[in-house]
Amino acid sequence: DMNHVILSGRVGETPSQRAAVTSFSLATSINKRAEGKAVIGENGHPEQYTEWHRITCFNGLAETIAKHVEKGKKLTVIGRIHYSQYEKDGVKHSGTEIIAEQIEFG
Repeated sequence: DMNHVILSGRVGETPSQRAAVTSFSLATSINKRAEGKAVIGENGHPEQYTEWHRITCFNGLAETIAKHVEKGKKLTVIGRIHYSQYEKDGVKHSGTEIIAEQIEFG
């Protein structure tokens, strides 16, 4: 069994750190498709849409990211998908995040 994710994109907000945990959003872009082909915009380039991913880092990696990463920085995140469920004020919620195991700059 394997749970392995590789994302390459840009940081959407300056990372926030709490104790030994740092989290941030990462934007990735994907070409829009219709009938199996890329949708080309008026400018002659493929149209894209952006997906946002919540990234969570722990321990030493969390400290490194908090010190060296800011909004707009290009990163490649290698990690795993984590799903969670919780209840708040009687309402059930679910969440999805990427637990980073390695991050490459540039």
